[in-house]
Amino acid sequence: MSASLLRRLATTPTPSLAASDKAVLFAIVAVADRDGVCHPSVRQLAEVTGYDSRVVKRARARLIAAGHLQRVGTVHAGRRDRTMAAFRVVVKP
Repeated sequence: MSASLLRRLATTPTPSLAASDKAVLFAIVAVADRDGVCHPSVRQLAEVTGYDSRVVKRARARLIAAGHLQRVGTVHAGRRDRTMAAFRVVVKP
């Protein structure tokens, strides 16, 4: 987890985000590397936030649309050639 990224996010006003969006964003930041890049699964985010996977998918889509997340590619998950989306967290100034 990037502590500086978490601090910047915590001090950035996000009034337009729903509670589920904020929970998913903080869960993503918790597993992001120093550059804000991560690849958590929807299932992992659902377990951490307590939200249903459908809620997590919608929240992730809203975060991308709002510019808080950027999709930066895919990574191999290891089993059965599964891939997962990789994201970069964008903290707006």
